[in-house]
Amino acid sequence: MESGNAEGCFLLAWYQNRGIKGLPQDDRKANELYLKAGELGCSDAYYNLGNSYDTGTGVDIDKKKDEHYW
Repeated sequence: MESGNAEGCFLLAWYQNRGIKGLPQDDRKANELYLKAGELGCSDAYYNLGNSYDTGTGVDIDKKKDEHYW
C-alpha cells in the first residue's frame, strides 16, 4: 500500500472488511482503504465502496455516492 500498489491496498481493505488474515473487522477502515485503492486505479475498490454507501456498511447510506463510485 505504501508503495502505491492498488491491488495490495484493495486486498488489505478486503481483509479489513471481513476481519481475516489477522486483521480486526473494521468497516470504516476498509472503506478508507477502498477509497485509496480506487484512487490508485483499482475499479473493484470503487465498486465495493459504492456497495458500502448503498448498504450503509461503515458509512451513512448515500445514494448519490453509491452511484458515483459504481
